[in-house]
Amino acid sequence: MTGLDFLREGIAAARRVHGDIGPKDFALSAAAWTAGLAWGVPALTTLTVLAGNLGIRPERLQRLYAAYAQVQLRLLGVRWRSVVHPAVDPHRPYFFFQNHVNHFDFIACHNATPHYRQGIELDEHFRIPLYGPFMRSRGTIAVRKGGSGRLAELREQCRRELALGRSILAFPEGTRTLDGRVGPFKSGLFVVARDLGTPIVPVAVRGMWNLMRKGSALLRPGADVVVHVGAPMPTTGITDERLPDLVAEVRGWIKEHAEERESAGAD
Repeated sequence: MTGLDFLREGIAAARRVHGDIGPKDFALSAAAWTAGLAWGVPALTTLTVLAGNLGIRPERLQRLYAAYAQVQLRLLGVRWRSVVHPAVDPHRPYFFFQNHVNHFDFIACHNATPHYRQGIELDEHFRIPLYGPFMRSRGTIAVRKGGSGRLAELREQCRRELALGRSILAFPEGTRTLDGRVGPFKSGLFVVARDLGTPIVPVAVRGMWNLMRKGSALLRPGADVVVHVGAPMPTTGITDERLPDLVAEVRGWIKEHAEERESAGAD
């Protein structure tokens, strides 16, 4: 595939996903990508070296991660704010469950609270240049696709992270939304949180759908992004019979806050 073919496919994909867009949209997207990469590549490389090569505990780099996220959002043209429930304890580790929209979901929620959030990623994502080494340096939890014993492995990995005082960030939909709506939740992560007795904090990010959508690399600067962080929901004593109610409660809260006026900015 030539560079021209790649460009044509990218333009066609953007129009399939976003609808009626023109040269101005592509120009703004190119500018946002250029500025973002000019900041993101050296920033992520530096953080990877500090945590991965020099062995600095990643949670001690939290202020640098926060600075990276803040600048990256500004370069994306995002107007960002957060609304955090007062019951969220900044010193207690939680499972943060968030709706999944695009590749920038992690930086969207990062500065809403001071918690160091350990991510969960498919093991195949660790082969991505720059991103893979960055995740490895942070200690990101790798999970396999399919296979027996996967949930038990994940539970033990999360147990180790929580014992270090780190929170866990996860996306229970398991995939990015295709229409801006919150999809069905998988129950595996809820089982892990229940088995470890760790409260779940629901996180609803609204506005990222207007910035970037699955199926297209087009960026649309100017999005208003609001991160809602809800009250912790206890998991201790939740039986298998009551687990679906917990899943529904968490999903319902996220859906209510993530989809409020979200469709107003959709094409």
